[in-house]
Parts: sequence; structure tokens; C-alpha cells
Amino acid sequence: MFGQEPGILPQPLVEQWTARSPVRAELIPDCNHYTILTDPKPAARISEVLTRP
Repeated sequence: MFGQEPGILPQPLVEQWTARSPVRAELIPDCNHYTILTDPKPAARISEVLTRP
């Protein structure tokens, strides 16, 4: 599950969305859609991004 291809979304779709969106996409290594909020390291990064001025 970790880092295995293909991901949940095909990379061309991610690139297309990223190019059009005002939101900046960021790859957070060593996590998935569950652990991104429950593992302390990825959760800290999410918190940092959401609380910056």
C-alpha cells in the first residue's frame, strides 16, 4: 500500500488538477489516506499547512 503504483488517482489526472487548482498539492511520503491524519509526522505537516498565515 505504501508507495506502490498505481496510486488512488492516476498521475496524469493529479497533474491536470494541480495545474488548474489554486491549492498547492504536496506529496507527503510514507503515509496513505488513513495515516496522513493519524500518524504524528504527516499530521504535523497537515497542521502546519492549515495553520500558517
